[in-house]
Amino acid sequence: MNKHDQLEATTNIPRGGGWMVTIGVISIVLGIAALFFPWWATLGIELVFGIFLLIVGVLELVRLFFDRSAGGIGLSVIFGILAIVAGGLLLAYPLQGMFTLTLVLAVFFLLGGAFKTAAAWLLRPAPGWGWMVTSGVISIVLGVIVLVALPESAFWLLGVLLGIDLIFFGAAQIAFVTSFRDIRRTGPI
Repeated sequence: MNKHDQLEATTNIPRGGGWMVTIGVISIVLGIAALFFPWWATLGIELVFGIFLLIVGVLELVRLFFDRSAGGIGLSVIFGILAIVAGGLLLAYPLQGMFTLTLVLAVFFLLGGAFKTAAAWLLRPAPGWGWMVTSGVISIVLGVIVLVALPESAFWLLGVLLGIDLIFFGAAQIAFVTSFRDIRRTGPI
């Protein structure tokens, strides 16, 4: 990126950097809280996901009431009912829901890692294919670790992952604003 492109990019950044820093700080604080209280954070994730499924199911059925012209009405009804049932079960049985969501995460890591590794082998002569293999292997290892740690990990793992994600998101927000403030002040490199 040349100096002109950098300068042009900095003019497209919103002037609300203070809000981004505030969001970053709040995100870091919430992330630290999630790391100190992973059980509560995991329970919160499970309950929010249950509420989300319940709302999506109801909205899908309400949408069908007003828009019957859409194709696949039967499938939409089934989806809406399944979402309501799944959300209701997560809310009615939160501890089992924590286990189920953690198991789903483990399967996601395993399958995602297998697909990434297979895709990397197909791309093997291309530059960077090793990074894809590495990412796939790491995902598989994470999936195995989560499965081996079950059922105990079900009560803390999602909260820890949320905490880590919030901390990195907050740090990225603050770093982003700081770097553009520096560019505005000193000019592009």
